[in-house]
Amino acid sequence: MSTNHDKQESLALETKIKQTCKRLLRGVGAIRENPAKAVPIVPFYALLTVFYAARHKLLGYAPGDLLAPLNDLLAVLVTGVPAVAAPPALLWAVGGPKEAGKVQDNLLRAGLVNSAGEAPTLISTERDPNNPNVKIYTFESCGIALTTWMDSADKIQTCLNMTIADIRYGIDHQHIQLSAASPMTMLPTDLRYHRGLLPQEHTVLLLGLSAMGPVMLDLRYTPHLMIGGSTNSGKSVTLKFLLFQCVAHGMEVTIADFKGGVDFCAPWWRKSVRLVYDLEGLVQLLDTFMEALDERKKLFREEGCSNIEQYNTKIERAQPVQLLPRMVFATDEAAFVLDKSGHTKEEKELIDKIAAKLNVLTAQGRAFGLHVFLSTQRPDSQVIPSFVRSNIDTRICGRADKILSEIVLGSTIANEVIPKTAQGRFVMNDGCGNSATVFQSYYLPDYILEGEGH
Repeated sequence: MSTNHDKQESLALETKIKQTCKRLLRGVGAIRENPAKAVPIVPFYALLTVFYAARHKLLGYAPGDLLAPLNDLLAVLVTGVPAVAAPPALLWAVGGPKEAGKVQDNLLRAGLVNSAGEAPTLISTERDPNNPNVKIYTFESCGIALTTWMDSADKIQTCLNMTIADIRYGIDHQHIQLSAASPMTMLPTDLRYHRGLLPQEHTVLLLGLSAMGPVMLDLRYTPHLMIGGSTNSGKSVTLKFLLFQCVAHGMEVTIADFKGGVDFCAPWWRKSVRLVYDLEGLVQLLDTFMEALDERKKLFREEGCSNIEQYNTKIERAQPVQLLPRMVFATDEAAFVLDKSGHTKEEKELIDKIAAKLNVLTAQGRAFGLHVFLSTQRPDSQVIPSFVRSNIDTRICGRADKILSEIVLGSTIANEVIPKTAQGRFVMNDGCGNSATVFQSYYLPDYILEGEGH
């Protein structure tokens, strides 16, 4: 046991020495790149020179005094030691951020350490040139893998008091870059969409604005979506905004509106999407999705394509034909569609058929351009079957209590970061490593639908 402890201490000392040498070398490089960083040392040396020249007066002795040699030695020590120490101190100061030690201590307390008990070292910080709210932190990882950093994201956010946007390797696998913003960065409470905001890429949907900038969904990588949250948290508004963009991008949109047709009653919706108001009609419409799935499987096999992007690109180059559109199925309140409570035997059978078709679509739809958006107040297993939930990686949660946040996101973070009176404020887990993106969603003004188009 003692041997292992001694070994750990030896490794820690070795790492400390290496890190110190590297920081000094970075300081040399920083001064070579910008000699102005060495300017502060000039007045320091001037002060030491003045002190030594005036040592007799300052120390109160004459050159011929009995203790003059001792006082001269004292003056040499007072000026010489700082003079010798000043260059390494300067190199240390410019070779890394001043908060590096504090950051390392906090990471140590958070348990982000390697097998020798060493925490990563912060070696630089800089502003993101594309977003002044974001700082990029570069660490020497000390052998801690990227996956461990990502798994520890919540701990890092807490101990360093930041909101992490991205974690990735730096110049090599021994360096980690962390992009983060201050948790105090204020988000707007009212974001209104205008036509210039529509993403140019036809697979990308704009959600809202976070401290790190715009929040997007790319259906190529996040094909399905589940939205949860308390009443009046903004779920319906956000879903409508997403579906509006789907139509603007040329997608075929089908909406199950089981709330009496009040949510999508505007003429624009009736003209632009397919609406269904009952279980039987929904089963029939989902059959068209299943037929499209089977047809696209056959087409892709014949053309040797693995996904809709490859197929459309190949077909477009070969002949002037209409490309396959992406197809989106959405429901504003999944409980009205999938919850079997209070239904007759026949209705339950229809719900089972709907759930089975949604399971196929969420499991296989990504490659074939078939997407499912489910919104509900409480997306537990009673409302959304577990086999459907497991196929939907992208989760968005609005204002919620701890239990609801846990159901939607697998954590209580929505309850912790969203104000109790907030509308349109959400936390997203996109299934792509971004586990807690807080954002304010956009609101689609009525005049957009009433005449100005998209």
